[in-house]
Amino acid sequence: MPKIFRSEPTTLSEEEVKTMLKKYDFFDYNINREGHGFANQFEVQLIKDDKIVIDRASDLMWHQEGSSKHFRFKKAKQWLEEFNQKGYAGYRDWRLPTLEEAMSLMEREKKNDNLYIDSVFNDKQRWIWTCDLIKGLSWMWVINFDNGFCFYHKLCHSFWIQAVRSIQSSLQVFPKRIKNSI
Repeated sequence: MPKIFRSEPTTLSEEEVKTMLKKYDFFDYNINREGHGFANQFEVQLIKDDKIVIDRASDLMWHQEGSSKHFRFKKAKQWLEEFNQKGYAGYRDWRLPTLEEAMSLMEREKKNDNLYIDSVFNDKQRWIWTCDLIKGLSWMWVINFDNGFCFYHKLCHSFWIQAVRSIQSSLQVFPKRIKNSI
């Protein structure tokens, strides 16, 4: 399956975000209220006793629970490093989502504890970090599932982490066994 969304961090202007929201038909209460949202195909799985959500439509794997606390951006990056060191679900390549990836979770209507996100996810991650900067400022784009939109905030604010990884990636904790050829 070809990659649908960008997975590398970038810097985005407000105009570029407006264009992206329309391109993917993402729902955003402030910018693209007519957007239908992404047609996710969620599947909850347990890998090594760790809950994950696979989205077959985007080829992304999400940490089902998300972080239990909110963090400033610098601490969020440290949390991810520790999360990867533990090898959650057998992988070490978890990261913050790009704005496109995170917006693919935005639902057109409130569903999960009055949030604009599917109920397969924890209802604690009301605002989440992305890895993308706003052009011209040292602020990051964030997702607000409370009110159904994306916006940018200073790095000193605290938000939750909804870790993601590409299914195509294969940075596993436990290497595949190689048959002995003796």
